[in-house]
Amino acid sequence: MLDEASLLIARINDIVDSAYQKDRAFTHFLSESELAVALPIVVKSGLYYSTFGGYDQSDRRVVGISLSGCPQEDSFPITTLYFKTDQKKNIGHRDVLGALLALGIKRSLVGDIFFSDGFCYFFVESNISDFVINNFDSVADLSVKVQKFDGKIQYKREFEQMVCIVMSMRLDCIVSAVASCSRAEAEMKISSGTVFVNSMSVKKKDFILKFGDILSVRRLGKYKLDYAAGATKKGRIKLNILKYT
Repeated sequence: MLDEASLLIARINDIVDSAYQKDRAFTHFLSESELAVALPIVVKSGLYYSTFGGYDQSDRRVVGISLSGCPQEDSFPITTLYFKTDQKKNIGHRDVLGALLALGIKRSLVGDIFFSDGFCYFFVESNISDFVINNFDSVADLSVKVQKFDGKIQYKREFEQMVCIVMSMRLDCIVSAVASCSRAEAEMKISSGTVFVNSMSVKKKDFILKFGDILSVRRLGKYKLDYAAGATKKGRIKLNILKYT
């Protein structure tokens, strides 16, 4: 049985072949770590390509591949949806994603989810937008009415910069650093299923993270591993991390 990386490589090669045959083809939404695997394959193909996720600073993006020029943003099969939130309800990213997945929608069909000015905005592949509008009517205990958003999203993501000193890129080391807790406490968070990497629950404490990965720790926050800012005299990694605000 192929592992996830091999399956992704096979899917990207199939999409490249489709672009050769049909002039243009699009991937599903890809996480940043998936993009790191996909883009070298697309570049090697020699075809034109561009990426877009619905707005300029999106994390999850679709790759458009073409024989006849880089696909423009308005050609991507992405629809922006939104609904009004309630300040009295503590609705978060995982609540919205969970409600979408509960409808039987695959994660790869959903892009970023963010909150701004009393509204939740999220991105889906256009071929499921009507289904979502007609069936997505509640998040946690909040009733919602989903609508299409036809304007251009001007959302600018803000981050809090952190520098953490870690022994390695192991998951338990980094969770310990961002949560300011012991390795034993970090291992408990991981084994309890409250730690996510690129929106997938990871319960292996020795899982190796990569730059560009998105780390979420339930009830603590969401973090992007940005780059290595050097090393200490003892050889530990000075890791620059962006915390979502």
